[in-house]
Amino acid sequence: FRKGKAADAVLVKNLGGAVVLGLLAFFLAPEFGGGAADAESIRWLLLSGMIGLGLGDWLYFVALGHIGVGRTLILGQSLPVLTAFLAWFTHDEWLTAAQWGGVAAIVFGGLVAESRRKMRGHADGIGIAAAFGAVLAFAVGNGMMAEGVRETGAIPGAAWRLVGGTIGILLVRTFAGEL
Repeated sequence: FRKGKAADAVLVKNLGGAVVLGLLAFFLAPEFGGGAADAESIRWLLLSGMIGLGLGDWLYFVALGHIGVGRTLILGQSLPVLTAFLAWFTHDEWLTAAQWGGVAAIVFGGLVAESRRKMRGHADGIGIAAAFGAVLAFAVGNGMMAEGVRETGAIPGAAWRLVGGTIGILLVRTFAGEL
């Protein structure tokens, strides 16, 4: 972060990961997790990657730069909660009583950890908004990924998501005038 921007880190992560996993998927047989992606799944995986791994990762790195690792991780712990709620509405997946207890524990723990910190200014507001924006993008991306991996293995699915993430961060950079 001292020499580069959040978008640089996301681009390197997504592009590098797409190349490595794409090669692995190409050389591994389907019974070992490789092979080609199902053609119908690719659009879900690309869109999931654009939102979750492009926009979401960029917002996550922005949050890290503004509010630090500790606060970003604390706020990021709301991801399983939001993903569960979205799965409830989009995939009709219901939580058990024990899972609801976990949701309550996560929310309570985050509130306790954050209540000890006072807002320090504009940078905190940007960082907190970026952290929650990242969580939302990750959760939406997770929901789309569920559709994309129904007929596609884990390695080619992850490779296509990272391709989508690369496209997503290139779009973020384009809108920021930094392509």
